[in-house]
Amino acid sequence: MRMPSSSKINTHSRMHMQTHTKEFVSISSLSDAAVALRVLCEAHALGLEKDEPDIVRRTLKTVAYVSGKLQHRMGTLKKGAGDVGVPRVGATPDTTSAKCAKCARSWNAFQRGHNCQACGHLFCGRCLTPTQLPRSFGFESPAKTCDLCRTWLAEFMNAKYEEAHLSSKKEVRTVHDAPETLAPADHSPHAFVELLNSALEKGLSPSLRARLQEVFDMYGATPHAKTKAMSELKTAMSCLLADVPEDEDDDEDDDDDDETAVSDATNASVATKSLVPTFPKVALQTVLSLMVALEAVDWTLDGKDDDDDDKGHDDPDQAAARARLSSADHRLSTDPSVALLRRETPMLEYQESTVGSNDDDDLKSPATPPLPPAMVEYFIVNRTETSPLFASSAKKDDRCRIEVFTYQGMIRVKSIFNMNRRFTFRISDMQLVQLEKEYLRWTFPYRSELVLQFQNEAAKHHFCKLIQAYLTTLDPSTKLKRTLPLVPFLRGEVKMHSQHFPAACLTTLGEFAWRGLVLVTNYRVLVVPFEIAPLVEIPLFSIVSVSRESSFGYRSPFLLLTSKDVRTLRLDVTPDDRLLTLLHLITKLSESTQKLQSGEPTRDSVLSLQVPHFSFAYTMTSVTPETNGWKFADILTEYGRQGLDTNPLLQVVENGDGAVCDSYPPHLLFPASLSMGDVLAAVNFRAKNRVPLITWQHPRNHSVLTRSSQPLLGRLLTSQSCGIDEGLIAFYKKLSTKSSSSLYIFDARKVKAAKGNRLMGKGGVEASGQYTGAIINHLNIANMYKMQTSYLALMKLCLSPEHDKSWWSALEVRAVLPVDVALTWEQATRWFEHLHLVLDGAVKIARVLEFEGASVLVHCSDGWDRTCQLVSLAQIMLDPYFRTLDGFATLVEKDWLAFGHKFMERLGGNRSKDPTRAKVSPIFLQFLDAVYQLTTQFPTSFEFDERYLLHVANALTSGLYGTFLYDNVLQRATARVCDKTISVWTPQLVSPQLFRNANYEARPDPLWPWPGHQALKLWTGYYFQHHEVHAHNHIDEEERQKA
Repeated sequence: MRMPSSSKINTHSRMHMQTHTKEFVSISSLSDAAVALRVLCEAHALGLEKDEPDIVRRTLKTVAYVSGKLQHRMGTLKKGAGDVGVPRVGATPDTTSAKCAKCARSWNAFQRGHNCQACGHLFCGRCLTPTQLPRSFGFESPAKTCDLCRTWLAEFMNAKYEEAHLSSKKEVRTVHDAPETLAPADHSPHAFVELLNSALEKGLSPSLRARLQEVFDMYGATPHAKTKAMSELKTAMSCLLADVPEDEDDDEDDDDDDETAVSDATNASVATKSLVPTFPKVALQTVLSLMVALEAVDWTLDGKDDDDDDKGHDDPDQAAARARLSSADHRLSTDPSVALLRRETPMLEYQESTVGSNDDDDLKSPATPPLPPAMVEYFIVNRTETSPLFASSAKKDDRCRIEVFTYQGMIRVKSIFNMNRRFTFRISDMQLVQLEKEYLRWTFPYRSELVLQFQNEAAKHHFCKLIQAYLTTLDPSTKLKRTLPLVPFLRGEVKMHSQHFPAACLTTLGEFAWRGLVLVTNYRVLVVPFEIAPLVEIPLFSIVSVSRESSFGYRSPFLLLTSKDVRTLRLDVTPDDRLLTLLHLITKLSESTQKLQSGEPTRDSVLSLQVPHFSFAYTMTSVTPETNGWKFADILTEYGRQGLDTNPLLQVVENGDGAVCDSYPPHLLFPASLSMGDVLAAVNFRAKNRVPLITWQHPRNHSVLTRSSQPLLGRLLTSQSCGIDEGLIAFYKKLSTKSSSSLYIFDARKVKAAKGNRLMGKGGVEASGQYTGAIINHLNIANMYKMQTSYLALMKLCLSPEHDKSWWSALEVRAVLPVDVALTWEQATRWFEHLHLVLDGAVKIARVLEFEGASVLVHCSDGWDRTCQLVSLAQIMLDPYFRTLDGFATLVEKDWLAFGHKFMERLGGNRSKDPTRAKVSPIFLQFLDAVYQLTTQFPTSFEFDERYLLHVANALTSGLYGTFLYDNVLQRATARVCDKTISVWTPQLVSPQLFRNANYEARPDPLWPWPGHQALKLWTGYYFQHHEVHAHNHIDEEERQKA
């Protein structure tokens, strides 16, 4: 990348600008800025940001500062700073405007205003366009900019270009060209030493020239001399960029008009010309040219023939040894920030014998053989146990196929027996150690070594020759371009670091490994592969733990990430200080996103790594009032669909402020005969004030499905009762048009759990003597702590190796086993046992409502966990509307979100309140698993398919949507979640074809599933969605497309 010479940049004035920090370099003209940009580009190509980060950081900040000054001092438009459509650095965001500053569109619940990042005023989404702003605004990626500012910037650039073009003809003083680049006669060490003499005339200091000459006198023309000389040149460049004195004039006239600013800058330039040192263009360009020339030196060239008469008489062994020594220091930079990569020649211990060879001419000839042809070589080997004491007695572990891509410099190893054991690496990443007979050892810097047994010694030698040919035929100056896949960031997503983290990535089972680049944003951790491999992303909200681990057989520690969506990820990052930096970055960001902070990310929050929940920053451009998923949250619409709002026996009580119950919907259905005092008396008798309420009414027999929490009966000896609560239950029983005189009360708990709460005075269960006609049923469903233990065991089992013989027995152990088999029982997940009890309880509730026509009351302890599961599944079985896309969204909004399921507490999203995640439990995920069981038994009765359930399940841990934020409706209304975030149901309205079941047939009759263990299936689509087999399928599909 080359910058144009400074003679092509026209300037009509010189500007001396004061720098506000030592991180800047003083630049006095645009020609100096051109040199600074050239330094930045050349330093980037040489990879100096890895060794000398101060050089690139200071230069980059300098260029950004100059661009900001030019924009401020050269602006001549009529509008003043702060007006609508006038860009200004550090503009204060407008928060008071009630309409769009351009089209005057007013704000409402479906139309929100967004601040223009250039002028700060509020605009609607149609008047904003992502635009790349100057660096002085602080945005590396395109930012939301109004159309007025975009027009202002375009006119500004056109006007300044014409002004500079016209003024250049009248300018008397010309701008000198940038210093010429020094170039050696050839790439020999002798030519570089001669170049040092010419550099004295181009600004090279005599002291630096003496130090460089001393290096070559001490070490001679060896790669070690190159390393020492490059270190001296880097130190010199750092000093040139860091030690330039700053200007002394102030910027107090920044708010004046443009003509005054330009004239003041010109006068200041003349007045301080003798006091302020100029930018060291010549010296800087000279040092940079020497670094480029030193990097291109070929240490295998002997220089001129008359320099050393003894060089032509070296024996072949000495020449080969010197060639191996010279190639040892040509390392391939693994830092992806380097635009052009150079080949690495590793320490290859296998060396072909030269005994009896007469190829002396080849040793003397400096010519480079042609590149190897684009081909693939295949080898079948046996993978043995690592590091055997004697290779001949090694035990065979696996059989593999090796694919050597000679032109790309890649090797892929595929297991023949195990489809998930596959990894890819570059030839330059490994080192070969030749063992006896047909054995060969591979060592890697980021994974354990491999010992491979070839079919015979001839195959082993052929493989070694192939590797050696690749390493020796490529010229050291050959650039290998690394192409990374395009990673589109989401709207509102910001990269949170400037340092690069190349790593080796291993998936859950540790059998599939590839190299890639780790990117951390305010939303996720990305691993962008260098080779053919899928892109891996883990949302910050789903990360459970990040730890620095070490394992036997690995040379260095690694980073282990564990997430809530049943997967782990291992990242091998070197060196250790870079690994610790990445560990700190991911830990801080994951903790901050799980502390339930609202608001958009600011500059201070980004710098302190205290970013809010990403759903407040994420936006979608295609959202309209018709496709806004928040419309499903209106519970009055669902009451109207069932005809409950027009029933004269019922009344709607407002609960928007939580006066009745802070965890209930904003609109509640009570008997019309109850006064507000009676309502308040009734809620005090139930735990958490969760009084029995109607959630669904049968369309034919008008029996109702109600829900509540446990009654507060007091201690066993001091029993309490509430007449209003008893009358409320009796009222619900009379709503049924069938002649049933009973009302069923389904308690989701076990009998001993209900009695335990009664003994402790925390509640209990209703007595049939106090509630006339009540039939009590206990469904024996375990509490949320048991579900948590079961899910953790299931996660551990899903992450276990595939060759575990006890996998199915550990998945589920039936109760028919003897009681004394304690160890096996504890090892079992019991997930299907809990799932069976939930489905069986929902079937009982649905059959009572359908066949007997009796009303039902469902509750557990607090009524927001097991109660939500039971009433939702029962409604899906009875009401065909809830089997559609819109109906399922309405059901979740009504019976889970509106009735107060504590999503943030169960998902571990509020670390400020629950730092140890003690109350995390997969209650809603278990409900989705139960719905999946229904879809497998009735595949044509649901409008949606498994992809829709996966979308909702992954949204729980992604942190992308605001639907599952907070624990009740009142908290969401206070935080204005509907206005600031996107609903999880919005994608289904925007693109319903992605989730629609192609075989769907509307079925008006109820569904009666078989809840037995024999019919239940493991939801592999969710628990194994990140399994390595999907990565292999992705790779094979890409290869087929390329073929």
